[in-house]
This record gives sequence, structure tokens and C-alpha cells, in this order.
Amino acid sequence: MLHRYTFLLPFILVASGLTLSSSAASSAGIPRLRKAIVAFTVNADSSQLLSEDRFRIGIWAQMDNGKLRRTSGLNGGWLSWNRFEVKVEHGYFQHGWVYFDRAAVYREGHTIRLSVAVKDNPALTQACEVAIPYLISFSLDYAGTDALTPGQRIPLMMDAHFSNGEQHFIPNVRRTRLIDPEAFTVEIMGQTVALDEAYLPAYYCEPLSTVTLRAQWARNPALCEDVTIPISYQALYRWSFSGSDAWDGSSGSDSSIDGSDGSDGSDGKDGDDGDNLRVYVQSFDYEGVAFLRVRIGEHRQLLLRPGEGILHLYTEGGDGGDGGDGGDGYDSTTDSKACSSGGDGGDGGDGGDGGRVTFFANRDIPELESIIIVHNSSGDGGDGGDDGDAGHGGSDGSDGSDGSDGADGGTPAFELVSLESLRQHFGECLP
Repeated sequence: MLHRYTFLLPFILVASGLTLSSSAASSAGIPRLRKAIVAFTVNADSSQLLSEDRFRIGIWAQMDNGKLRRTSGLNGGWLSWNRFEVKVEHGYFQHGWVYFDRAAVYREGHTIRLSVAVKDNPALTQACEVAIPYLISFSLDYAGTDALTPGQRIPLMMDAHFSNGEQHFIPNVRRTRLIDPEAFTVEIMGQTVALDEAYLPAYYCEPLSTVTLRAQWARNPALCEDVTIPISYQALYRWSFSGSDAWDGSSGSDSSIDGSDGSDGSDGKDGDDGDNLRVYVQSFDYEGVAFLRVRIGEHRQLLLRPGEGILHLYTEGGDGGDGGDGGDGYDSTTDSKACSSGGDGGDGGDGGDGGRVTFFANRDIPELESIIIVHNSSGDGGDGGDDGDAGHGGSDGSDGSDGSDGADGGTPAFELVSLESLRQHFGECLP
């Protein structure tokens, strides 16, 4: 879309810091170094405003000799932009391009405002407005090929219609510049999030076969869309409470002076232990189908269907860090009496212990170990650092010692508890 603005004033010429009329300049015999601009038209190309935060402008200028000149960037144009001052509200101008802050413009509507003035005649000024095409209607649909699983982000696609008559299919609302996902609110199961952050919670009280979300455009709440999505409980989850691997030790410095030894490498750090976990499990039936509510701590909750959903629970010890290598001694070529030994390697750090896991459940669940699979092995000890090589007349350093492996967390324990004792963990879902 091309916007054109024209402004015309009586001819004014500026030369040598003096403002003179055409006839006055001629009678004074003052040569004009360049032609004065007496009128101009601003052209704005807004065809890409849906996807880009910039657009090109160009100027057709009428000179005082009646000729037309175009600014550089237009076909055949050579008139310098240095003759104009361009100001952009919520943006800036550079080499024929207007750059703007889309979010700031949207806060005040859909219009980009700019002013263009001739520098040697500020009275010759033009105010321009360029409208960003805005959404007038949309339809939303689920973009997944399979049913949605608890805890999964919701892929959405959109058909969007804009005020300039354009219609666009958006296959993934999280990867587009045609709309601003933050300008949409999505309500799903009591939660309100942005369009690109919509997800099905991993935990809720009653199992569902479908879920409905409502998307609404914040700038015009009348534009809203409901989407119904199928749910599946055939899913694989991984929760990690493992200890962190440790840092390696630093290598020693090589000697660079006759008679000095290489420095020792530093020891590797010990790996962290995995967390000891208390896992609360409520077994219940819903419409004749068995389900499990699972909770660890305050924020990790999950709804599982035995035979379909599997949770891998990691609480492994972190590996110890390797010891640093010893620095080499100095190989003297000038002092036959100098001795320089290599540095010792650093010791490896010990591996962390695997975490201990205890299940608390209201029913005996024979298949529990195949539904919630525990990984609580120990961390490996770090390798000792290598010794530094001897320099002239010296001896090699000693290798560092390997660190010890941590202890495994052992077989998970299981305690059968009353449903009432689980109320503090699943109270919102219990009668």
C-alpha cells in the first residue's frame, strides 16, 4: 500500500546563512549552490507492515527550477536524505527506512506518526500517518496430529483476517510475526496465559477426554474463539532431582624458570547427592478406569493412567570432578646444575550418593515400579590428574588419586497409608 503526502509553500531559498527570495538572490549576483525545494510528496510503502517492524519511505521533491527530484532509494533517485529531517513517534529513521516499536504503537492504536521537514526551510514540514493493518477476525484450531497429553504445550494454528483485506493462514502461532501472541489471552482449566504459552496442566482432579480453551484478542474482546482438544494419557514424563556433576580441578602451570618446579594440579570437586524423595500416590477409579495422582513436594504433580503413562524419576548422584594435571618442569638448556620437577596431579572428586525414595500410597499397586521408574544410582568418582613431566635434572610428579564412587540410593521403600493421611497432598480432589 502506498501513502502519498504533498506540501507546497512559496519558493524560499537559503544560501550562505541568509534567506533570500529568488529575485533578490539574482539581483545580488549571489550564485545558488543548489536548487531549493519548494514542495515535496512523501511516499510510504506499508505492504510489509504485518510482518516487519520497519517500512521504506521516499520523497518526490519539486525544485525551484520546476524539476522533480527523488530521494536515494527510489528508482533513479539521488536527492540526499541529508536535506530532510524525519522524526518518528515511537521509532526512528535511517537511510530511507522508518523503524518503529510495534508494542508502543499498539498501546495507542494502530497508527505510526512521523513528520518530515526540509532542513534549510523548517516551515516546509509535512505530518504523515501510516496505519498498521489490524486484526478484524480470526479462527483458531488445534494443530497437533495426536491427542494432547497432560503437561504438554498446545500447538495452535490460526486463520487471520486483517483490516487491509489480507488473509493469512498461520500454522504455528508461536512462530509468526503476523500477530502478537502476547495480545491474546487464553483461558484453560481456570488458568489464563498468553496464546503462545497455552498448555494442558499436568495435574487436575478429574480425568477428561477433551478440554476446551477460549482465546480472546485483548484489543477487541469481542474477537474470541473456543477450541476443543482431545486428551490422551499415553505419555512419557521425566522428573529430575539428581545431584549436579562437579567441576574439574585446574591444571598446574608449567615451569618457565631454571630450577623451579611445575605447580600441582588442583583437586576435583565432589559430586552432589541426589535428593531423598517422598512420593505420594493416590490410586482411584474413574468411570471404571484406574488412575494415579502423583505428588512430590509443593509443585510437582501428575495424573497418570496405569498401562499408558510412565514417569521416570531421576535422583542420581552427580559425578565427581577430575583432578587437574600437574605442570611440567623446566627443561633447562643453560644451567647444567638446575633441577626442575613436574607437579603432582590433583585428586579426583568423590561421586555423589543416589537419593533414597519412599512411596506413600493408599492402595497396594503391584505394577507401581513399572509406572514410576526410579533411577537413583550413584555418581562416579572423578579421575586423578596426570603427573607433570620432569624438567632438566628433576623427576616426574605423582599422578592424582581417583575419587570414590558414591553410594546407590537402594530399592525404593513402600508404605501403605490411609486415604485420610493423603488429604494434605490431594485435599482439593478428595471428597
